[in-house]
Amino acid sequence: MKTKIFCDIADISLIKKFNKKKVVQGFTTNPSLMRKAGAKDYELYSKKILKICKNKPISFEVFADNDKEMINQGTKIDKWG
Repeated sequence: MKTKIFCDIADISLIKKFNKKKVVQGFTTNPSLMRKAGAKDYELYSKKILKICKNKPISFEVFADNDKEMINQGTKIDKWG
């Protein structure tokens, strides 16, 4: 079994840095990390990350609490990539 390394970060400068590393296969993030990194607009910030990570997968999370809104947010996020 081969281990894959994913960075769990949202800071744009760190994503740029680690995106250049071959050992890093992709990125995960969440609304809390994005807020801590200074994101004011979740969609705009996510799209900035997507522009950096064109050849590596990135995972975004929904922030809703109910099933219907979680599905709506997930569907919207899916269209960004």
